[in-house]
Amino acid sequence: MRGMDWSAEALDAGPGGPRIDHVAVAVTDTSKALEYYTAVLGLTVVHDEVADDPGTRLTYLDAGNVFIQLVEPLRDGPVRSFLLEHGEGLHHVCFAVADIEQSVATMAGQSYAAIFAGGRQRRACFLLDTPVGVAIELTEASPSLPVPPAG
Repeated sequence: MRGMDWSAEALDAGPGGPRIDHVAVAVTDTSKALEYYTAVLGLTVVHDEVADDPGTRLTYLDAGNVFIQLVEPLRDGPVRSFLLEHGEGLHHVCFAVADIEQSVATMAGQSYAAIFAGGRQRRACFLLDTPVGVAIELTEASPSLPVPPAG
């Protein structure tokens, strides 16, 4: 992404550049997918939540230096549309940034979707018009949204 500040100061990253926060896999049934990711690959679930908007279940698995995020649609929306068009598989790659507005402001000519409440109480946005057919998400490295009340 030309023009973006990929410095360690701007990102939650080391001197080698941006840090991948997670790789998202769209699935139709999280429970079925977990059988493979936990029993076969030996990954551990570290977080599981429902994101009311856009109506998805987000399950994070620890894969060492990156999370695998299983994304299951719970109602009609972008993820269900993706599954109908492409089937299960890679949905997006997400990079951690220190500050969404600061990072997006440094992107010369890059358009982006609105900033939204992403998983794990972090703000996030998707970049638009990525040149290689893989969706790119930015998420803040530290939680900044209020934790929803237990209920």
